[in-house]
Amino acid sequence: MSSHNRAASAWTQFERSGSLADLDAAISAHRQAVETAPNKDRDHALLLNNLGIALRARYELTGNVNDLEQAIVPIARALDLITVDNPRRPAILNHLGSRLPVTGRLAEAETVTRQAVDIYRELAAANRDAYLPDLAASLSNHAALLAEVGRRAEAVPVSEQAVELRRQLA
Repeated sequence: MSSHNRAASAWTQFERSGSLADLDAAISAHRQAVETAPNKDRDHALLLNNLGIALRARYELTGNVNDLEQAIVPIARALDLITVDNPRRPAILNHLGSRLPVTGRLAEAETVTRQAVDIYRELAAANRDAYLPDLAASLSNHAALLAEVGRRAEAVPVSEQAVELRRQLA
């Protein structure tokens, strides 16, 4: 079994059990998958992002901010590895944007979530059915962040756009 498959299997076990021990095993498996994959591997960015997601899950279980800080590093590395036009990029930006505020990096989070919205707008313009749900979610995330940083007047129209898109999807 490849290290990528072991990581996926360990993550599935954690999702079933919800236990910290299974999550620790999944994190170890994800770290091994990242370490053994070549940097040029087309899935390396995905492996890094998955490691970040697992570390975020441990933060959510334990409240240890160090896990969240550690989650940011592989996600940022994933962004460095993928091209600007990669359709996975906005999802990775959203993952990063959801982690930064907890660490006090609100301005950086606002920039990252805005970039995700901009990319999803372009993708939805080209393929509405495939990317409209992602655009709606990204707009919601961005509006929440704008409100969190005290820019409520800017957050309201962004939130309204998200609601309108969700209505269209219903």
